[in-house]
Amino acid sequence: MLLSLLPSFSGQISLNGKNFGELSLKERAKLIGYVPQNEKPSFAFSVLDMIMLGKNASIGLFKSPSKKDIDDARHAAILAGCEHLLSQNVDELSGGQMQLVLIARAIVSRPKLLIMDEPTSFLDTTHQDAILSLISRLNHQGMAVIFSSHYPDHTYMISHLSLLLNGEKGYICGATKDVLNEANLKKPFWHRFYNGANRGQNSHNAPLERIKV
Repeated sequence: MLLSLLPSFSGQISLNGKNFGELSLKERAKLIGYVPQNEKPSFAFSVLDMIMLGKNASIGLFKSPSKKDIDDARHAAILAGCEHLLSQNVDELSGGQMQLVLIARAIVSRPKLLIMDEPTSFLDTTHQDAILSLISRLNHQGMAVIFSSHYPDHTYMISHLSLLLNGEKGYICGATKDVLNEANLKKPFWHRFYNGANRGQNSHNAPLERIKV
């Protein structure tokens, strides 16, 4: 519903103090950024042009980007950690590099909410860590982030609230430290998880350790 793919049948969604249902698609696009799980562009855009696509709601269909728009795209690339890729084309990028570019595209208009579909899937450990660190930084800068993941250890490290599907009632929702515990995770994942904090790491950010049963 937040991505305007499904209509709402009851209740009301408020975003940034506004009734979401009363916002135009253009207004929604300015408030919400979206990062797909993966994307294969049909054209070899430059990385800068790819990021600029995130400004479409502000620039308009037949207008040229201003100097500020270009500066915003470069700043988004810096935030996402992909400024060194700006001169390359997207068909030259690795999966991890492309994910950083997609994030830069999603945040170039400084949305209030960022929605990410399994942002660390199919990435190596280095790029997974980069994405998780970036999500945490964006959140600390005031951007709300909703992301889906099959990695409870990733969620545990950076999330404040979690929704776990396939729980006893179909779902469990609440504070991450209460939701992602050994009892709740054993059923959907068929693994036992231990918080590293239980081994002397006095930190909520201590990773979950997975032991197969």
